[in-house]
Amino acid sequence: MRKEQTRRYEMFVRVRNFGTANRERFPESSTGGRKFAEVAEAVATIEEQLTRRAQARAEARKVKATTRAAVMHGMKAIAATGRRATEGEWGTHPFRMPTRKSAPVILSTARLFVEEAERRKDRFVALGMAPTFLAEFQKLVEDLAQAVNLQQDSRVFRHRAQAGIESTLTRGFDAIRDLDVTVANTLAHDPAALAQWDAVRRLDGHGPSSSS
Repeated sequence: MRKEQTRRYEMFVRVRNFGTANRERFPESSTGGRKFAEVAEAVATIEEQLTRRAQARAEARKVKATTRAAVMHGMKAIAATGRRATEGEWGTHPFRMPTRKSAPVILSTARLFVEEAERRKDRFVALGMAPTFLAEFQKLVEDLAQAVNLQQDSRVFRHRAQAGIESTLTRGFDAIRDLDVTVANTLAHDPAALAQWDAVRRLDGHGPSSSS
């Protein structure tokens, strides 16, 4: 979440906790009780979105890192063998490891390796590589391409989650605005409780914002 969203979310948590601590004054059937329940639901929704977003990010990173390492390992073996497999050919051999290690660069280089190794497959096998080396490497390349797509999907999901969090915060503020009135009326003769509510409603120690 952005800093401002985090501040608002933290205030939502305090409001929820205030409602829980003062449940006897704001029973579930009352307007205040229902509004506190709406804030609690908003907190739960945001927490679920944050958890799912973190899980998606971690999964995408894990899959991509593992698969990229496997592709790089295969590329190094093909590059080492390719230098001998192209011995005697005119020009520069095509099996050069990329200097940049971004996923798109690795993918494009790996696909070039597949194409060039296919043309010289018999030489690679003669130099000790397994007859299935190319099919196995192609599978790794496909897995990396899927992992990159997964990461892109994860980014889309995170953007949607961000929008969902903002929408939830907006809805939650509607309930809190009602609570500003309800709590003030209910606790009109309890200055200490009202002071506590005022502290709960402060955003990052600066008091309720004009947007809240």
